[in-house]
Amino acid sequence: MAETLTRRLGRSVAVTELGFGAADSVGTCAYPASVDGAIDTAEQIWTRLAKHLSSEVSGPFDSGKALQAALG
Repeated sequence: MAETLTRRLGRSVAVTELGFGAADSVGTCAYPASVDGAIDTAEQIWTRLAKHLSSEVSGPFDSGKALQAALG
């Protein structure tokens, strides 16, 4: 997202400006060329999010609520 905004805005946009942590904790993002690749990428994102949330929140990760928030 930061790379896309950098190109569109014509200025450098840091991932921290988008609300993410340090650049080394975000990882890389690529647009998958296939449906299977997109599914794998989505699974990796959700797994990473679940691990991040479970380390910060005392309650269990509720994927239904996370999906509702993402689509809402």
